[in-house]
Amino acid sequence: MALDFDLARTALVVIDVQDGIIRNGVTTPNDGETVIARNNELAAALKNTPAQIVLVRVKNDGTEGMNPVTDAPHQVAKPLPDAATRLAMG
Repeated sequence: MALDFDLARTALVVIDVQDGIIRNGVTTPNDGETVIARNNELAAALKNTPAQIVLVRVKNDGTEGMNPVTDAPHQVAKPLPDAATRLAMG
């Protein structure tokens, strides 16, 4: 499938593609090697064009730890029974 981009208005923004992120399995649905390969393909395709390539590396100074409640893997809750989802109209 061919895509048509206005390269003067296009940017590839690569955020935190570092070993600690890519190699720890949080790149679902693609594995880290696929993410790196795709980034390299996109960068090569955009090199020497009007498009911008932006590499972002977020600084981690250790003051912000993982919040176990919000950063934990999400789980799907059991659906509620129909009786629990009906509004009481009265």
